[in-house]
This record gives sequence, structure tokens and C-alpha cells, in this order.
Amino acid sequence: MTPSQVRSELLRQHADLRQLMEAAREIARRVREGESLRRQLQASTLRLADALNAHNRREEELLPALTADGGWAPADPEGVNQRHFEEHKTLHGALVEVSTEPNAGWVAGHLVLALDTLLEHMANEERTFLHHSLLHDDEPDTDPYGGRPLGT
Repeated sequence: MTPSQVRSELLRQHADLRQLMEAAREIARRVREGESLRRQLQASTLRLADALNAHNRREEELLPALTADGGWAPADPEGVNQRHFEEHKTLHGALVEVSTEPNAGWVAGHLVLALDTLLEHMANEERTFLHHSLLHDDEPDTDPYGGRPLGT
């Protein structure tokens, strides 16, 4: 895959996740207002957790290639990968925990917090390794002087 194809695929998945998050957020709002939607809240949260898990697996498959030579290269690519994978595990765990708790009011409140954290996580990814200035198909400029003679 080209870098732009990787970027497009992951950003499409982010858009899909945001739609699922909005649906879950709306159900959570209604539960907090007193509606009895426990099953819908649980189903919505599990759908989101499944989609997040699939996205995380794909992203974790692709992230090592993005941090390799010629791609996005942080000072500590292994550390970035490990921290990123731990964030995924924590976010997914929070969604699963929320989906299994019997108290719908508690679930609704904690779900909103988990959704906010997930939105922040995705925005950070989009500002960093998924940013178009870092993940594109152009060859890197190997001439730091842009073809100009030294001293000009």
C-alpha cells in the first residue's frame, strides 16, 4: 500500500468510528434523561468496541511500516508503537467494561467519558502520523538546499 492509501483507509475508519460514537452518545444522552434503553446502549457500545478493535488491529498492522525508513520516523519508533498499542488496549477495555455494567445510568456517564477520550486519541493520530504532511506518496527531499548552490 502507498502511504496515501494507508492514510485514506485509516481516516475512513476514523469517520466510521465517529458515526458509531455519535449514535452511542445519543443513546447515552437519552438514558441519562431517564429513558429505559439499557439493551440499546449495550448493543451500541459493543458495536463500537468491535469496530474499534478491528480498526486498532489494522492500525497496529500498518503502524510499524509507517515508522520504518522513508515513513514517519519518530525519535523512538518502538516506544511510540508500544504506547500507541497500550492506548488502544485501554480504550477498548473501557468500552467493554461500560458495555457489561448493569447500571445504565453509570454506563451512560462513563461511556461519554470514554467517547471523549477516544475522540481525543483519534484527533491526536490525525495531527501526528496520519497528517497529510507526514503521510503522502511524494519522495522525501534528499537535497536540503533545493538544488541551490551552497552559500546562496
